[in-house]
Amino acid sequence: MAPFFPNVVSAPINCGIGTDQLPPGSPNLLPLDPAAEDNRARTVEQMVGPISPGLVEDTGTVLFRDLWLRQDLAPRDRRMVTVAALIKGGQFAQLSYHLGRVMDNGLTRSEASEMVSPSGLLCRMAERVLGGAGS
Repeated sequence: MAPFFPNVVSAPINCGIGTDQLPPGSPNLLPLDPAAEDNRARTVEQMVGPISPGLVEDTGTVLFRDLWLRQDLAPRDRRMVTVAALIKGGQFAQLSYHLGRVMDNGLTRSEASEMVSPSGLLCRMAERVLGGAGS
């Protein structure tokens, strides 16, 4: 399979990290919930399949059968990253779903509030400082 981001993977990087310090190429994965995966795949196929079959394939293969199942970051924490990214990207239509899933993975209501508030404020500040929209 070709790298998902070939320009990033093939770019030479010199940041003082040796190959012996990088995680293994084939990490051990968490178990896949077949029912949840079937439901997710069906939903993505219905929403995106007619427009971009390649995105459907990449979403299943790269995102949900690899990245989401890696053990080095707990599902709760991975979902927290997703929520922060959705806030930064202004993808508020997806926020409710992902907040529900991160809470299913153990985030409390007060922790969600503590995560969402600074994420929103920091993203807004970054837009202003960097000259983005709304400045």
